[in-house]
This record gives sequence, structure tokens and C-alpha cells, in this order.
Amino acid sequence: MNGAGPVADLVTLELFVSTIELGSLTRAAEYHGFSQPAASNRIARMERKLGFALLERGPTGSRATDEGRAMLGWARQVVDAAHAFDEAAAGLGSGQARRLAILASPVAGDHLLPRWLNALGTHAPSVAVSVRNTPEVIDRVAAGDVSLGFLCVPGEGPNLDARALRSVMLGRDELVVVVRPDHPWAAHADAGTQLGIAELARAELVERDERSETRRYLDDLFAPWRASTFPVPRVELSSTGALKSAVLDGVGPAVLGRLTVADELLSRRLVAVPCEGFAESRTIHAIWHADTALHPDARRFLRYVCSDDARMVASLT
Repeated sequence: MNGAGPVADLVTLELFVSTIELGSLTRAAEYHGFSQPAASNRIARMERKLGFALLERGPTGSRATDEGRAMLGWARQVVDAAHAFDEAAAGLGSGQARRLAILASPVAGDHLLPRWLNALGTHAPSVAVSVRNTPEVIDRVAAGDVSLGFLCVPGEGPNLDARALRSVMLGRDELVVVVRPDHPWAAHADAGTQLGIAELARAELVERDERSETRRYLDDLFAPWRASTFPVPRVELSSTGALKSAVLDGVGPAVLGRLTVADELLSRRLVAVPCEGFAESRTIHAIWHADTALHPDARRFLRYVCSDDARMVASLT
């Protein structure tokens, strides 16, 4: 071992442990709020002091070397002890067990969080989940009202507007055009043909209200194929569940996330219509305040939802 003083600080040890757990130095860096080069430099500095490599980097991620696996147990003990200290201090300060407050947009709150909490079983934290629109989730996390927020937004990420928030992308949810099997558009799925995007853009759809990020995104996307007056939605509804029920009742077609209609597509109660030129998705993100230390329960839950196990449980791509 080379150099004087401690081999690594607690933050670097956490970064090392997270890299092994998440399977990627890039994802671990995002989780801890570092740039990828900064994270790589921290690990490299620890490796130089140790005199051996801890990680093998590859095109699909990072894994521990033999020496890294040997060190992982020791690193976890140090990190777990520090977290246990934080948890004990938090408990003494509050005088009672704390419930983890989470705000989530509809897809995350209605479909992802229940799966994750169920998968964790007895290891799941005690949580209170409230479902809100994306802007309110961002505002309340920025104000410190809740520890964690979960968003499902079109495009590559939420607009955090320099709100002193950190985020990590957890996966994607494909947007699909869905109809009942007796709708005329269902014939495209049976025949292997595609609906034209112009026909989709000009159709009267079952849609979310205008406060919805996805609604605004689709309005902008479809604008080139629409006349000066947009088509009037067949109906506007305030929740994803209500939209799905309306499509199942035959009110009309809708554009919904595949996660929300997976069971109905599998049972053929709904049909996904192939659409030429339409390959859109939403990204799932966890957000938290950059300047506020997360409660140990929040930190553990955040680490879990960033893991490959959580992605598999939630069927995230």
C-alpha cells in the first residue's frame, strides 16, 4: 500500500460499493451526484493508494476484480457502520420512528412504487406515497416537504430549473397507441401494417388534461400534422387509470405508457397499434434535494431503485 493517511474517505468507499451494486461507475456517479470523470478519478486515487485495481471497466459496465471482491466486504462494513450511526442519531433527534414521505407522478406512484415495495417485503421502509403532477412533485421536493420524488417525463429528463435538486434516471416507459380489439385501428396490428402518424395526430383521442407533461409533449409532437385548430379530445381525464378505463369502455384510442397497460395488452383486452414515425418514450427519474442529507431509509430505498434488481421487478428498459 502506497502513501500516507487513510486509503479512502467515506464518500469514495460509498462510490465503490455503489458501483458494484449498480453494475456501472456511470450510474453510481449519477446516484452520488458526481460527473463520470470525477467519480473515475476518486476510484483511481484509491486504487493507486492500495496498489491494485478494484474495478474492471467494460463497454457494458463495471465489475469487481478479485481484489475488489475481497475489499467489498470491508468497504460495506465501514459504509453500513456510518449509516447506522446516522440512523441512530436521526432516531434520537426525532424521538420516534420516521415514515418516509414520497411524492410520485402517476406512473411511478401507481405502478412502480407498489412493485418495488412488494419486492422488498419486510425490508421495505415505512412509506407514505402521494401521487401528484410532475410540477408539484418537483416543487415539493425542492421545498424540502418530502425526501424523494419520482417522475415519469417525456424526453431525456426533468427540467429542474437549477432548483438544487439531484436526479438519477431509472429507466424508460415506451409510449404506445392503444385501442380495443374491435376498434378499426386494431386491424393494423393483425395485418402487420402501420397507422400513419398524420392520422394519429388528427384523431380525437382520449387524453390527459392540459396540465400533464405528456399531453403537452404530444401536442407539440403532433403539431406539424394538425391544422391551425387542434382536434378536440374525445374526452380529457385527470388520471392514467381513468384514461385506461375509457379506452376499455370503447370511448376512443389513447397514447399511454406500456407499463400502465401491460396486463391489458397481454390479455388482449387492449391492442397496441403500430404507428409509422412514432417511437416515443418517457424516462423515469428519482429526484431529491442536493443540499439536504437523506434519511438512512431514503438513502437505502434510493440505492435499491437504482439497482438492476429494481429495474427487473418494474420491467423497466
